[in-house]
Amino acid sequence: MKMKTNINALCLLIIALCYINNTEAATCSPYTGPNGARQCVKISGFTDYQWATCRTDSYLKLTSGGTHHCRNQYHTYCLYQCMLEKYSRNSGLVYSSCRCTPVSTSSSSPPVSTSSPSPPASTSSPDRTDQCNRYRGPSGARQCTKFSGYTDYQWATCRSDAYIRLTSGGTHHCRNRFHTYCLYQCMLEKYSKSSGFVLSSCRCTPGQNSATQKEKYTFVFVVFVAISSLLVS
Repeated sequence: MKMKTNINALCLLIIALCYINNTEAATCSPYTGPNGARQCVKISGFTDYQWATCRTDSYLKLTSGGTHHCRNQYHTYCLYQCMLEKYSRNSGLVYSSCRCTPVSTSSSSPPVSTSSPSPPASTSSPDRTDQCNRYRGPSGARQCTKFSGYTDYQWATCRSDAYIRLTSGGTHHCRNRFHTYCLYQCMLEKYSKSSGFVLSSCRCTPGQNSATQKEKYTFVFVVFVAISSLLVS
């Protein structure tokens, strides 16, 4: 019985570790990331494979002083190759600190470009709060918020500026043009209503947790139980 308990706990721990490390095999979507996912890629002009990290366009601009950014100006995320990020080199020898061995040579996101894109438009749209980081998101996180001009509380989802512009046909986007993420209120996203009555499909009760938060708590609990079982046995 003790052996069975150990095996079960070990299986749970392995699943948890796979969940934690899956960012290294994840792709880099131009709109949803995820931020920090790594890929081993061979980029034209370099001598070898190197790590490339999924970063936001805002991160590239901020850390490089505006020198680097995503090739496509409408993409929120792109791959930032290690040699460019660490050493500002866009070709040549790949240093050992950046070199990697490929498991899969596929890459779904474009590498960084150093050309200067036109600045995005700066009209009004939902602003962010502390739970929706203006540069890191996360995309999809929800909050129950009371916005000025509305009759009740409503769900607001953390969305990228690129997503908001794309789904609204350019009508809405983040208030601050340098922010990658902001809150997109349900009534504006679903019904294009910037004020007034909050419909039941958007209404919420303050203090409710989003599905994303619940999933995080469940995952932490599973890891805790798995580790505790191994320590006790």
